[in-house]
Order: sequence, then C-alpha cells, then structure tokens
Amino acid sequence: MFITTRLLIVLLYILVLSHTAITQIVPRFEYADTSIIDLPRDQKIKFGYLVVLEDRSMPNGRTLRLPVFILKCRNPNPKQDPALYTAGGPGSSSVNNAKYGAYYSYLDDRDFLVFEQRGTRYAQPSLACPELDSIKLKAGWIQLNDAQRKAEQVAAAARCQTRLVNAGIMLSAYSTRSSAQDIEDLRTVLGVEQFNVYTVSYSTKIAQVLLRDYPNSIRSAVLDSPLPLWSNYDETSLLFFEEKLNLLFSACEGNPACKLSYPDLKKRFLEFMKHANTSPVWLRLKSPIDSSFITVSLKGYQIASFINLGETYNLKGLPRLLDRLCRGDYEVLKPFVYSLFSAEGRSMGMRLSVWCSEEYLFEKLNAASRLKGIPPQYRGMRSEAIPLEICSVWKVVPATAKENQAFKTTVPVLLLNGAFDPDTPAAWGEQLHREFLNSYHFVFKGMSHTPAQNWDNNCGMQLAQSFFNEPTKKPDLRCFRELKNIAFDTKK
Repeated sequence: MFITTRLLIVLLYILVLSHTAITQIVPRFEYADTSIIDLPRDQKIKFGYLVVLEDRSMPNGRTLRLPVFILKCRNPNPKQDPALYTAGGPGSSSVNNAKYGAYYSYLDDRDFLVFEQRGTRYAQPSLACPELDSIKLKAGWIQLNDAQRKAEQVAAAARCQTRLVNAGIMLSAYSTRSSAQDIEDLRTVLGVEQFNVYTVSYSTKIAQVLLRDYPNSIRSAVLDSPLPLWSNYDETSLLFFEEKLNLLFSACEGNPACKLSYPDLKKRFLEFMKHANTSPVWLRLKSPIDSSFITVSLKGYQIASFINLGETYNLKGLPRLLDRLCRGDYEVLKPFVYSLFSAEGRSMGMRLSVWCSEEYLFEKLNAASRLKGIPPQYRGMRSEAIPLEICSVWKVVPATAKENQAFKTTVPVLLLNGAFDPDTPAAWGEQLHREFLNSYHFVFKGMSHTPAQNWDNNCGMQLAQSFFNEPTKKPDLRCFRELKNIAFDTKK
C-alpha cells in the first residue's frame, strides 16, 4: 500500500510538471469548452485562444490570448488549406463574423478561421478606450466647436494611455506587423502548411505583411478593398471623397429616372454647401442624453461629412437625401446628428497604436498638399482618420520605413474594389495589381467598400471562393458580368 501510494504521488508530480511545462510554451493554442459569444447550434465550430507574446523580444514578458473560431467545412473531405479571415479598422473586432457560417460558401470546400487581432474587443487584453467613448455621452458634446471637441478627445486619449500603460501594456506592440506574426504563429501551432487569407480594408495591410514576410505560408490572398502599405490615407481622403461623390452625381445624371427626379443635383448641392458654409443650418432637437432640447449649428462642410459613400446600401438613397437638403428639408439631418453621440464601436487604443506609429508619421498633412484640387465647399471637412494631435499623448515607437513601402510578390492575389468606395479607392487596387505579379483586380460597379461582404449580392464571395479553389486561374466571372448599376430611389 505504501509503495502504491508513493508511486501515485510521483506520477501525479510528473503530470503536474508536464502540464506546467506545456502551459508555459508560447506560442500555443488552447481549446475552450465555452465560446465568448453564442454560436449557431447547427454548425460545427471549434473555439479557442492563440497565446502569444505581447513583445517577441521579451521571452518572459506578458502573453496575450487571442480568440480564434474554427468553422468546420461542410464537406466531409475538406481541402487541407483553410481560409482565415480577420476584420478591418484598425481596431474592429472579427468575432461576430463567426456567427454567419451558414452564409459562407467558403465552407463548402475548406475550414474557415475567424481570427481576433491583438488589442481588439475580445482579445485579452483589449485596448478599448471607454474614456474616449464617454465624452460623447454628455449633453453638451454636440454643441462644442471643432477645436473644443478635439481638445476633449486628446485629453480623454491621454487618460486612456495612462491607464493602459499603468496596467503594464506596451502600446507599441500592437501593430500590423505584430498581428501578421500572430497569424504566422497560429498557422504553426495548428500544424497548417498554408493559409488562404481573406482580409478587408485595414486588415489587407496585415495580409500584405504576411505576403512580404511569410510568402511560403500563404497559398493565396484575397484583399477586399485594399489599403496599401504605402498609402497615405489622411493626405488623400478629401480628394477621393470628392471624386466618388462626383461619380455618384454622374451616375444619377446618367439614370433617366434619377435625372428627372433630381435635376442638376451636383450644381444645386454645391450651391447649398456654399451658402451653408457662410449661413449655417440650425436644428432644434431633443438630446438623446437627457431629453432636453438642444440647438445645433451645422456648416456645409459638416453636413458633407454625414454623406456615407462607403456603404453600398446607402448609395441608392443619397440623391434623394441631397435633393431634400437642397430643398430646405433639414429634418433629414437629425439621425446623423444623433449618431455623433454614439460610441466608436471599435477598440480605439488599437486604432491609435496603429495609426500613430504607421500612418501619421509618413504623411504630409500641410494644407497645400491636403487641399490641392479640393473645391472650397469641402475644405473644412476633417480628413484624418483620427484627431492626429492624439499621437502626441499616445507615445508609440514609430514604425520603420519598410512598413510604408511597396514590395513585389509572386503569391496569387485577388484584389476587389467597389467603384464608389472613397476610403480605399479602386486606383489603389490597380496600383497593387501592378506590384503583385500573379494578381487579378476587379472593380464592382454599383458597389462601395468591401464588395465581398455585400449580403445583397454575393458575387464578391463567389469570386473569392473560386479564387481560393484555383488561385492560378482567373475566377469565374459569370456573376461579375451580370452586375448592374445603382437602382436609385426616386420615390417622393
């Protein structure tokens, strides 16, 4: 009995040591019994965490836990090269996309992984900044002028930065390159030979770093609405906004019903803008914070910032909206004013770490370069993705010049753009097409940002699935050839 008990104790001791050794291995993958969100019960989904170092130069430093959903292929004999998706932003969460496996045709052929980037909402830790969100939940927020709002945002970001740093978080470790390294670690610990990556908007930068630094790990890549490494968004955002708004005016002019319903729309809207910039529009509305009545003054360029060209489903209603403005119906502005009170819906700390390190420092933001060719009506619009003064308090290490430079790759790449997208214009996709030696580029007429996530028309997804299956061949274009122009709303 004594020998048996002693032997049992030794065996237990060995098991404990073994478990401790395993749990200290980084990177590693830990399957979990319970998901962080409710998932459809009729789908096979495995959930777990990728555990990686926050800073890979510090082997004994902080570790991060990054949620990963593995949506299992509907085919009992799946292809052995899964697809991996991660969201844009920077700072947007990928997690909710795991709910929609029933809509993903990718699952007919292979597993589909949904990866939560470091610093985003469900990652541990998250770089959320409630300090920034809370300043918008004050009754007087909307009545501040631009300079006052910016000062409030900078002060709130400083409070967030102090809290995160005091918690031991290294803000400079939350970068595009680090996220690409995380995905490479995920591939390794799961024993996958190669990924097919599907990325959208900002996360196409992560895909580019993967293509540049780990080309043998990537079988193919779909870049939906690509943001090139070398692009300087804040320099060009007004230029592309005005360009795509003019495209919308031209599309309306070329549509008989739209032209008849909203004649001379561009001319009338520019006249409205010019007048509103000197004689602002006044609105009286109930505050969503405390139900008191507030009066809001809006100049023309502030109203122009409400025009959302980035969502495909918005496009058909925009001529009607702009026509009502030109006719003096300012009630249409109230929903947009209310939206200014809402939180960001993304991890702002992650967004700031990326933008302050990788974008802001490489840009020329003087008025001469930023406003070149911009009509005076739009020149007061904010062109920056974040208030760039925040970078002075966020204090991250600047990225190297390499992270802002073009590169060549022979990995098969599919580039998708929406014709009306002002955020990641088709011109950027065409330039990448010239840089990527085995690439295809398609511009979707009648669509805007992220055409492969257009649930009303899944042609983009069809092209992506066709490409993943045979990346050395041009995708099946039957649905692409059938795309139609915008069916504008002309109801009075």
